[in-house]
Amino acid sequence: MPKPKASWTARAAYLMWISSTVFCLACHYLEIASVGSACLDVSLKYRYQKDAAEYLKNKIKNGGGGVRGEVPMPPQIAIKPEDADKVIAPSSVIPKV
Repeated sequence: MPKPKASWTARAAYLMWISSTVFCLACHYLEIASVGSACLDVSLKYRYQKDAAEYLKNKIKNGGGGVRGEVPMPPQIAIKPEDADKVIAPSSVIPKV
């Protein structure tokens, strides 16, 4: 059996962490919209915004609505700042073209 590529291993580890720690995947899928926006869509939308990391951390912590649909995101008041950094980290690796 071929050994999985590191990128897939890293992706699987990230998904395991995010689904068991901060529960973002309850509403946000990676590539398709469900209750919340797709993670990929969020990454693409904010990839050119200079303050995107702070903006997204604020949205995670305080919640909000009306940005990507009618369903408001509840505030994630229990999330630690270092976990919020990990949640938004993949959005910073989308290439800027």
